[in-house]
Parts: sequence; structure tokens; C-alpha cells
Amino acid sequence: MKEVKIIKNLTEKLKNKGDVSQEEADLIYMLRRIYEAYCISTGALSNTTKQKVSDFLSLNPDLYDSAISYNFVSSFFDPTSEAFKEWYKTVADLAASGRTGNFVTTIPVYDSCSMFSPCGEKEEEIAKFMKYAIARLSQQDGITKITGKKAKEVYSQAKNCLSCDLLFEDDFPCPILTFSRYGLISRSVRKSNDVLFVHDMTEKLKKEGDISIEEADVMFTIIKFIQAFKIRRPYYRHERSAIKIQANVLKDSLSDWFKEVYKMAKAGKTGNFLYTLPIKGLNNLGHSLTYIKKALNLLPEQFVVAKLPKKPALPDMAGVFFDEERNVLMSQRYGAVREIVKPERYAIFSDSWGDFCRTEVLKTGNSRLKKKCEIYLSGICNLRGEIEPSVVKFEYLSRKGILPVCLLCQPNDPRDRYYLAYKEEDRTVIEKVLKISDEKLSLELPADSLESDFMKSLDESVYVLSILLQQTDIVEEDDSWVDIER
Repeated sequence: MKEVKIIKNLTEKLKNKGDVSQEEADLIYMLRRIYEAYCISTGALSNTTKQKVSDFLSLNPDLYDSAISYNFVSSFFDPTSEAFKEWYKTVADLAASGRTGNFVTTIPVYDSCSMFSPCGEKEEEIAKFMKYAIARLSQQDGITKITGKKAKEVYSQAKNCLSCDLLFEDDFPCPILTFSRYGLISRSVRKSNDVLFVHDMTEKLKKEGDISIEEADVMFTIIKFIQAFKIRRPYYRHERSAIKIQANVLKDSLSDWFKEVYKMAKAGKTGNFLYTLPIKGLNNLGHSLTYIKKALNLLPEQFVVAKLPKKPALPDMAGVFFDEERNVLMSQRYGAVREIVKPERYAIFSDSWGDFCRTEVLKTGNSRLKKKCEIYLSGICNLRGEIEPSVVKFEYLSRKGILPVCLLCQPNDPRDRYYLAYKEEDRTVIEKVLKISDEKLSLELPADSLESDFMKSLDESVYVLSILLQQTDIVEEDDSWVDIER
């Protein structure tokens, strides 16, 4: 993962040189906030809390929430947490030796990763490193709140901090300034920040027609960073309104960016700038959403999840996740999944709400289905208890040895859509099987496909389809492989 590589590389720089640039420290801090949002989206039990991180895919979903199950603990949370642990250990060591620098600004004032991350032990160690470092910061670096005239003075002189770094209220009943991370009071006058970066990229796109892939990565990181603002826990009354005001400034800059992206897409231009388009998790983006949707409507349909036969060559791109145990690829970025899978090579067929995937899970007899089988069957069976015709058809093909090469998930509102990708050479026979009338097949299918007899009902349903196929002379007469006792 590129994010892990970035953290590791900057950790080595910190060890060797004793500090990093302010821009590099900002990047570490943004990645930490984004990681925190993924932790909450994955570990939160409260629906209210989950709603705050609806823009972040849960990286360890419940089996019944997604037709394609995946778990990114070993391939995302573990390596990312391990990289952060080494970073904050180095920060703690430097702080203990009396050193200071931009690295101090990577320590957030509030960090909730240890509460939600699947990597509990690692995050507890990180929390200890942070606490150890904080206790050894200089008096100035340790300041997180200023009140009175000094607060107004510092805020008026501050320049180009990251969005929501400094939260100010002029009447609280006295002026108050709070900081989102440590070490900012002596580093509140800077040359660049997230808003300026977005502005610079917009101007570059206008003049040069594209940006670099590295710049596209930072742009996408800023997009996820602003979406992570929603999880910020206000500790003072003024912070909520201050966050909203600063977030809106960044949103306006992003709106200008995506307006230009839309213009380029409308003109038929392509380039790295398209990789900044999010294809899922589009909340909390202000007016950008209008231009994002307009641009996506001009471009090829995208996929957010793919279950593959093996691990593919992954791009050196931020925001791309891969579950190595299940061979599941996921990314909310335009082009990422599509360019890796190359769906144009395959014969693609709709699987509506993921019925094929759910059927495959049911066939395993997974014990987790015992309590929720009825809920899980809701997409596979109709109200009369009959297995959906599409499920029967795809199962028939599977028993004939015609299996999908990969499974795809397309972002859609209100429910994602699923597709099956088969070898192109199998297209003709698949189309002939799918051509059988669903209505005609439904009239012949057995009802009441409950958990206890699901496999029996599936066998009987496939048998019925095989008879219909024989009657239409679509397949060979010898269908003894589906014979069952009725």
C-alpha cells in the first residue's frame, strides 16, 4: 500500500535527519486522521457513529452487509498501524532527547484509533508513545489552548495552517483558540496548506492540462481528509462552528477543482486528474458533488470492489486496498479497480444485488448463517420462497463448469450493483441459458426454500431448468449430471 510506504519512508527520514518538512508532517497527520475514520467505520457499533463515517468504506463488513465478503485487517490495518507505531515511537524518542521540529505536529490532540481499530494492541502502544512524547514536549510545543487577548493575537498572525488546525472564537465569553495537534503555536505561519495546494493544482490543470500521479494522490488524500472532519469531537462549544467555516473554505476550493475536471472530461481529455474523482462515499463535499457526478456520467462505468482469482499487479496509488486472503480488491478512486481488472476482456452479466455471491456463501454451510439465514435468503428467494430464476441459471452454469473469472461491485444508490465476469468464449452459451423466460421458470420452481432444505430446493430448481433447456434444444440431451430423486 502506498500510504504505508509513505509513512515508512518518512520514518526513515525522521530517524536519519531528525525532522521532516512541514508538508511531509501535514501528510502524516492527514493520513492518521483518514486511518482513524476507517477504524471508526469498521469498528463502530453505533449507527449514529457509523453515519459520521459513511464516506469511508467499512474494511471489515458483516457477512450480511455485502455480497462480497472481505476483511482488510491483515492487508490494511495491520501494516498501517505497524507503520504508525514505528513513526510515533521515533517521535517519542526524539521528544525524549529534547528535540523538536515539524514532526511534533503529527501528534493529534485527540486520537480515537485505539477505541475502534481492529489492531487494538498496536494502537494501545501508539497511544502510549504519543502520551510519552506529549509529556516531554517543550512548554511551547505542548500548548493546545489559548484564551484572552493572546488567543486573538496568535490567530490573527497565523497563516496557511491546515484546515481545522486552529479553531477560534472571539466571544466564549472571552476569545479562545484551540489547536487540533501539538506544536502549532510556533509553526502557525507557513507557506502552504491544503487549500493552497488545491488552488495550485487547479491552476496547473488549467495551464498544463494534467497533474502528476503523486499530485493526484495528495488531492485524493485531501478529499478523504475533509470527509474525516465529521468525526472530529468538539470539546468546546465554539469548535463545531469553526470547523464548519474552515471546512467550507476547503470545499469551495475543491469545487473549483472538480469544475475544471468536469470541463476537461467534457472536452474528451484524460489524464491523472481523473484519478482524483471519488466514485463512492460522496457526502460532505459541498458543491463538488455536482461536478463529480457530471464528470462521472461522461466516463466509463466504474467498479468499487472486485473479487479476483489471484492477486494482481497493484498500482502505486493511494486509496487502493487488497484483501490477500480473499483476493478482494477495493478502491473508491476513479479508474483504480477498472484498470486493474480490465472488464472489457470479459463477458459481463448482471448479478442484481449479488445473488450469485450470496448463494456461494450459503452453499458452504457457514455456521454464521444459522441465525440470519432468513435475512440472507431475502435476496435469493422471492416472497413465495422460490429461489430467484437468475440464481438458478447461474448455478446451472456453475455445475456445467462455467464459472465467473471475477465478481464485480458497482457503486449505486441506494444499493450497490453486482456483476459476473466470464471468459469471453463462454458468452454464447451463457446468453442462451439466461434467455430462458424468468416467468416461465418461476412457475415450475419449488417453493419454501428454507435454510434446512436450501440445497435440496436448489438441486430441484436446477433440475427444472435443465428440463426446460432440453425442451428448447439449447443444450445437449444428456443432462444426467443434474438428476436427483424427487
